[in-house]
Amino acid sequence: MRVRAWWVPGLACALGACLPDVECGALEFNHETRLCQCPMGAPYDADAGGCVLPDGGVIPVDGGMGETDAGSPPQTIDACVARPERCNGIDDDCDGESDESAASAACETVSGSTRRACSAGECVVIECASGTDDCDDEYENGCESVLASDDAHCGSCGAACAPGESCEDSDCVELPVIEWMTPLAAGARSSLVVGLHDAGDSTFCVAGAFTGSFPHGFGFRSAWGDQDLFVARVSHAGALEWLTTLGSEGRDESYGVVAGPEGTCIIIGRVTGARAYVGGALFDVPGADSYFLARIGREGDPAIEWTGTLYVRGPLRIAGSNLRTFGDASAATSVHGTSVAAGSALLTFDASTLRLRRASSTASIGAITDSAAFTVERFTSETRRAGQTFAPGGGADLLVTRWTLDGVDEQAWQVGRGADDAPTIIAVDDGGTIRVGATSQRETTSARDAVVWVLAPGSTTARMDVVSASPTYALVASIFARGGRVWVGGVFTGSLPIGERILSSLGETDTFLSQWNEEGQVLWARAIGTAGPDWAGWSPTNEGLVFAGAFGGELTAAGRTVTPGADGIAAFVLGATVD
Repeated sequence: MRVRAWWVPGLACALGACLPDVECGALEFNHETRLCQCPMGAPYDADAGGCVLPDGGVIPVDGGMGETDAGSPPQTIDACVARPERCNGIDDDCDGESDESAASAACETVSGSTRRACSAGECVVIECASGTDDCDDEYENGCESVLASDDAHCGSCGAACAPGESCEDSDCVELPVIEWMTPLAAGARSSLVVGLHDAGDSTFCVAGAFTGSFPHGFGFRSAWGDQDLFVARVSHAGALEWLTTLGSEGRDESYGVVAGPEGTCIIIGRVTGARAYVGGALFDVPGADSYFLARIGREGDPAIEWTGTLYVRGPLRIAGSNLRTFGDASAATSVHGTSVAAGSALLTFDASTLRLRRASSTASIGAITDSAAFTVERFTSETRRAGQTFAPGGGADLLVTRWTLDGVDEQAWQVGRGADDAPTIIAVDDGGTIRVGATSQRETTSARDAVVWVLAPGSTTARMDVVSASPTYALVASIFARGGRVWVGGVFTGSLPIGERILSSLGETDTFLSQWNEEGQVLWARAIGTAGPDWAGWSPTNEGLVFAGAFGGELTAAGRTVTPGADGIAAFVLGATVD
């Protein structure tokens, strides 16, 4: 290193004492001038005998190094102490040049880099490992971009995917990205999925119905009556872990499913025959027509409880020893010794025995959290909820109510345009925001829009987000929120204008999925369907989304094909990523 060491008049400074890695006594080293100097810009004053500080203090400088006029420029000499060359714009090795090849070699290895160089006193990445690049020009994080999956740099730096697209294998593809698809009851005359629930252990439960028979394992599963039911446990990767069937001599229906304890699934539904089988067990059906709850697992040994005329409709939620859901009784009845009034109710069952513990009158379309239940109902006349009286503003409005888990109405909100609103679904996110999917009539026309009413925590009025202002049919069937994003899905016919896109159905009905921000702006939307009538719903998992329902036409995705049976409908589940 070439250094000009200097001394102020009277300063004794041995050669080398003023190198950057050696302090200049009480003085400071100036890296630009290569000189020792008074600290903090203080002037040297010979009469004061040193450097005069701003507070009047003096750093004394000893004499003994020759004659100089007071206040004159410092004397200098040239000296050099060689050091390994580094990337710093300095001639460290005293050869008259700075930042030669040795400086590039001195640049430390950073993530993903295969070649580095020194340029203008700074280390830079010259070459990255295959598939990566240094797109932000920040040396410290190396080759930070994986070009095969980076939405901001897809395939090359700066090649950003548009909103609603994801970078997959260095190409921007439309969201959601289908990762896998698994047909269920494939080969049956007809089959459809009616419900699914994520178990939180990288699997989910699926419930559905089928007619005819389908191959399974080393044999066939055949419907006993006009329509039987199936229950399955599927992994988040689409692997079918187990599947079993149940049904009666009549036509049976399923309304929902929830993941139960120890790898089981609990299904709700109705059978219309004198006898019913669940897995390998046979049961007598009260009155040859009854609603039921059944717990089924891989190992068999199923359990079933009958609820007679009490319609257990779902959705289902297990919290501790309680299984809660909603139901409807056409007349006052008693189930498992518990009285149930006519009308809609919040039902609490024992999660272990499946026997009814409590029934509290509520509305019918609902959502349940661990701390409360929420319902939405259409009302056309004065209605009293949570100590308040509500009157519709027009033909029909919506009434949203929060209930305690004991069935006490503790808060209510009125939403609607004042013309005619009808609810389709209600959802509550982890932050407490309530969202209601509905169809809403415009005030001045008979046209109906698909909308989502949003009630934020602490708000007394709802915001209306128009999913589609469309003269064609559209229905919101799925709503869920996560990480500042909201997903709205449903079914539609014809053309569906949503956000800046217009989706077109391929068949009689198609499905759609859209992503929104929390302010109600559409980020992207996509239609998924076949040439036949399609119906499906979306549910979140830790890895992404699960999409399940029935297709009326052939669909090929993720290397698999769903083909409708003889009656023209086929059940499926598929997994997709949405980010």
